[in-house]
Amino acid sequence: MSAAQLIENLKQSAFKLIDLGVPVFRLKPGSKKPLKDLSWLSELTLDKSIVSGWFEDGIPYNVGAASGNGFVWIDFDPAKGGFRTKDELEMLDLLPPTFTVRTRAGGEHRYYRGDSKNSQNRIGPGVDVRGEHGYVVAPGSVICKFNADYSPASVPQHYSVLIDAPIAEAPRQLLALNAHKAEPRKQLEQEAPLDHPAALTRAVHYLENEAPKAIQGQAGDPTTIRVIMRLFDFGLQEHTAFLHLLDHWNDKKAFPPWSHDDLRRKTLSTWRSRTASANRDPVGFDQPAIDFKTPVTEQELTLIKTAEDRLKEAQELANATHWGALPMFRPMGQTSDIKVMIPAKPLVDGLIEQGSTCVLVGPANAGKTALAIGLAHCIAAGLPWMGRKTVQAAAVYFAFEAARGLHNRSLAWRLHHNAVAPSGVYTIAGSVNLVRDKKASEALIGAIRLAEKELERPVGIVFIDTLAVGMSGSDENAFTDMSAMLEVLARVNAATGATVMVLHHTGKDVEKGARGHSALRGAVDTMLLINNGWMHVDKQREIDYAAATSYKIIGVEIGKREDGEAVTAAVAIQQDIRGEEAVNDFVVPEPRNEIEVLAIEVLEDLSAEADADAVDGGPAFISFDVWRRAFTDVYKKNYGLNALAASDRKKWERAWKHLIAENVVENMPGTAGNRVRVTASIPKTIS
Repeated sequence: MSAAQLIENLKQSAFKLIDLGVPVFRLKPGSKKPLKDLSWLSELTLDKSIVSGWFEDGIPYNVGAASGNGFVWIDFDPAKGGFRTKDELEMLDLLPPTFTVRTRAGGEHRYYRGDSKNSQNRIGPGVDVRGEHGYVVAPGSVICKFNADYSPASVPQHYSVLIDAPIAEAPRQLLALNAHKAEPRKQLEQEAPLDHPAALTRAVHYLENEAPKAIQGQAGDPTTIRVIMRLFDFGLQEHTAFLHLLDHWNDKKAFPPWSHDDLRRKTLSTWRSRTASANRDPVGFDQPAIDFKTPVTEQELTLIKTAEDRLKEAQELANATHWGALPMFRPMGQTSDIKVMIPAKPLVDGLIEQGSTCVLVGPANAGKTALAIGLAHCIAAGLPWMGRKTVQAAAVYFAFEAARGLHNRSLAWRLHHNAVAPSGVYTIAGSVNLVRDKKASEALIGAIRLAEKELERPVGIVFIDTLAVGMSGSDENAFTDMSAMLEVLARVNAATGATVMVLHHTGKDVEKGARGHSALRGAVDTMLLINNGWMHVDKQREIDYAAATSYKIIGVEIGKREDGEAVTAAVAIQQDIRGEEAVNDFVVPEPRNEIEVLAIEVLEDLSAEADADAVDGGPAFISFDVWRRAFTDVYKKNYGLNALAASDRKKWERAWKHLIAENVVENMPGTAGNRVRVTASIPKTIS
């Protein structure tokens, strides 16, 4: 990008902010810092002619967007856990769609209207708030070093518009989180007796009639904590509250229900938080026993009797676990005896967990259905999928759209892999409205139970193709409609224990990911984004983000028409680094970024240009220094650089070391690493 192009981008971005009412000012070229010896507050402007004057000398000043005076910016840093906090806020519907900027490090700046103070990590880890006298780097700005003519001397790192929308009002609850004002602790006029029968009766009534539902992926964890806290308000101790939750709430209102041990741990940790904080209301502050009339109805007497029986069990539990003596601790044994707590088992190794919720999202014709069908067959047969091991289980595929093509694609997959039809893939044509049909979850669960009965094996994964058809007539962008759909998925997940994968479309801008309300992203465990032959992990709740996987869609002949013309159907296959099909039982190391891809291409070209192949018949070995110099020349040409900056040299060093460590590039024996080539032993075709 030339200096003139960069200046024009900066100018137009500043004009865009001015149109939104946001004051702007100059930053140093290629930097996040204001101009030296200049009070940036004195330069704030909403005048486009002044902004135009900044660039008359051909200097590409970066632009700052000032907060305060009715504006507040929320900065999410993924390297510090900001996206996990963002997911939690989105689950609580505290981040409405607004003008959003993608930062140079892949984070987000969300622009809102409102008043707040500057803060760091107060709302949550990795989240900064810019209020009065604050600013962020505006879109169009770049972070890099410049040559004397202001052409980039290093690879520019861009700030770009992610969501082009009006600036929305910040929810009051979001601003309240940043205010962080602790309310004064309530004082009791008299000490409330804990586990009083009247309190137990009230707890039962609350749990069965008033307590909210806790749905996984829809703020289920904080909802559970609120329910537990309410029992403490009534004056229940932790062990008593735990047993009441088991009896009157967990199986009826938690989706999926908490396990016995997890609910017990959650109750204890909430008790510890409640009793340890000076800013919390004391246990029993809403105790009904102080002003409670003796129950007179038979139903109330029964409730009291049940409560007294459960209280006795709770006291026995407390004695058995020493909770009564040590309410702040739970014995776990010696450290040498403690085992790692693994939350879930993999269904697809390193990518999808058993019993999770997933979204496979991509633009039209990117290969979503082909990839999903391949995954269904691989899991049913216990075969690797995209180079990753799978756990064998039955699969149910709900074809809400294009059901006729599903049969052809399944046949194409089997023909391509020389496989017989797996007995564990059960396809169902038709659709059900996941939002408007009150019995949608029952219909899906019933169909899955039928499949299990016919297949005589449990279902491990359920596919819904696509979300758009499942929400037909509803508004994907509305929180209420998206939440209703997510509740159906949660019920199916809880009832069957199967992983639920939904196929969904991106919006017009693929980089923005799944279209529709952000509650979808916040609710699911895994989100896979496919585009241009690559599958990226866009979100993982519990496990590490896996490296991107390269795939391609091929046409496989499945028959011929009467006129002899071939009939083909799409099959998705994994590509190795050469663009050839990877072998199922051989995991080909995938390059992780464009630097490694470029390094491989340069080395392959050098080997191809050599006079002769290696002794073993593979590609010729090339001098490491020749490879390095050739890479440098191509890199500078591609990025318009005169020389490599220190950061660019580090990228090269990381790339070649990783490629050798992963055996993508190999050393010539006996040369101490002085001669290299792309690994010749990587198979090119399926055996």
